[in-house]
Amino acid sequence: MIHKYRLNGFNIVLDINSSSIHVVSDAAYDFLDFLDAKGRLNREYLLSNRVCELKEVADISYVEEFEIIIKEIRKLISENKLFSGNINVGGFDTTSKLKSMCLNISHSCNLSCKYCFAQQGTFGGKNCLMSLDIAKKSVDFLFKSNSYGENVEIDFFGGEPLMNFDVLKKVVFYAKNKAKMLNKKIKFTITTNGVLLNNEIIEFINKHIDNVVLSLDGRKKVHDFMRGSSFDLIVPKFKKLVDMRDGKNYYIRGTFTRKNLDFLRDILEIYKLGFKRMSLEPVVLPSNIMYSINEDDLEKIIKEYESVSQKIIEIKEKDDFVFFHFELNIDKSPCFLKRIKGCGCGVEYVAVTPSGDVYPCHQFVGIDKFKIENINNTQELEKKIKKMYNFRRYRILTVTECISCWAKYFCSGGCPANNWNFNKDLDLSYKISCKLIKKRLECAMMIQAALRMKKVKTRNFVLNKKFC
Repeated sequence: MIHKYRLNGFNIVLDINSSSIHVVSDAAYDFLDFLDAKGRLNREYLLSNRVCELKEVADISYVEEFEIIIKEIRKLISENKLFSGNINVGGFDTTSKLKSMCLNISHSCNLSCKYCFAQQGTFGGKNCLMSLDIAKKSVDFLFKSNSYGENVEIDFFGGEPLMNFDVLKKVVFYAKNKAKMLNKKIKFTITTNGVLLNNEIIEFINKHIDNVVLSLDGRKKVHDFMRGSSFDLIVPKFKKLVDMRDGKNYYIRGTFTRKNLDFLRDILEIYKLGFKRMSLEPVVLPSNIMYSINEDDLEKIIKEYESVSQKIIEIKEKDDFVFFHFELNIDKSPCFLKRIKGCGCGVEYVAVTPSGDVYPCHQFVGIDKFKIENINNTQELEKKIKKMYNFRRYRILTVTECISCWAKYFCSGGCPANNWNFNKDLDLSYKISCKLIKKRLECAMMIQAALRMKKVKTRNFVLNKKFC
């Protein structure tokens, strides 16, 4: 099964099962369309030696290129880089253990972002902070559950986690000491709006926190409208933090809404501020909220993504720039098993609230149906996580919508929380997200094609060797 499309002057073909990406000539592109859409030839036919019959049957205008095209197609099929077969690994993950944990150390926030999925940081509950006791018990459970693994990760989230900085510091030292005793490696991530950053906190973060996510929505007027006139306060702090960590292991995380569908301007504004690692996410809100993205907005967003991709090519030619939605690690792509597992929520990843309640991930927090157990009852918690069959299923191999989708091995089935929030069904995809993910993937593959074409200084490809 293949997916092919034209974008920015490139003919791109994705072999779905192998995730091989090819740049092809007009002749090869049309030929594949003939094979696929009209079904006159199949995989076995192409592998045969009946080229003369093929020429007689085919009714397209590139007969003179047939020999080259068919030879290359045969080669790629034999290498499982084109029309490759399905891989059967079963439908359930029975081996994965807990590897990472989101500590919601604060269900309070000092901003009131208008699009906040966490209801201004409280997740529908009361303002509260996690105690050191709950934090330590959570860390203990993570290490116990990961007894055979070498690496663990802790994400500090909220609310605004810096509103509980004292506990954050202490739990970092506690977890580091525990990791050292158990001969494990531990990494920390924090997501912050930046309001409380000061010299002491910046120094601590840059010394002890491995990855930093900084919330900034782009242009001052866009950011301040959504995030409480905080632009002038946080940007200098973000610059200082990033400069002091040599521009490494951070990214700016913004959100675009119906209010700024021209978000290329926001990307460029963030870049002009000196930030070279960023992501701008589409807001996820119910359709009745004025900032939400609906079907009517998709055409404009898709065109904007195409404009963004063209601009990114220009920037990448002269600068080390990362826009995470358009990044494909095609030389070191994740293994097949990792790609079908998805984000790992409820299996390899859980979230803990200030009261110690454990959920499959931070986006399920506050939904009673998905509360697993409390961290104070670790025996029951461990049993229940092992029985999280709804989250242990390989969704892209078991859900009808995903089985036939060309993007399945890149999106890994999408976000279960979004599926639930919009459809009350973990297995019923959030359609808007699906469409946007597919467009982003097409743009990402095109960017890789454009950058590699410039390196080899030719566009005369029939079917290129796989990129990933």
